[in-house]
Amino acid sequence: MSRELEVGPQFDRHGLHDLLLVTATNLQTVDDDLRLAEISNGVMQRLSREQRLIRQNALNEADRVGEVSQEDVVRGLNGLALRWRLVRTEWDRITDVYLQLRVQSVGENFR
Repeated sequence: MSRELEVGPQFDRHGLHDLLLVTATNLQTVDDDLRLAEISNGVMQRLSREQRLIRQNALNEADRVGEVSQEDVVRGLNGLALRWRLVRTEWDRITDVYLQLRVQSVGENFR
């Protein structure tokens, strides 16, 4: 029936937009906490750069979520989640308790 009516699966674009904005905000908070963590300057700069790229990617996805097909949204979200998972292993090596709480909150947005 959905093919006859040319109706595809529906999803909450507005809710997804808001979730992506929350994710970007949480990523900025992670970066703020990263600057306070007791780690080498090189590690801090590398992780901060990765965080900014992921944050910008989340903002870009939020901007386009209302304009592109569901398949493009899913593809973009999968790319964002993959990038986060790849860098998450580096974040997990930092033993700062506050930073780890922030990193966990960002990770929850990718579930």
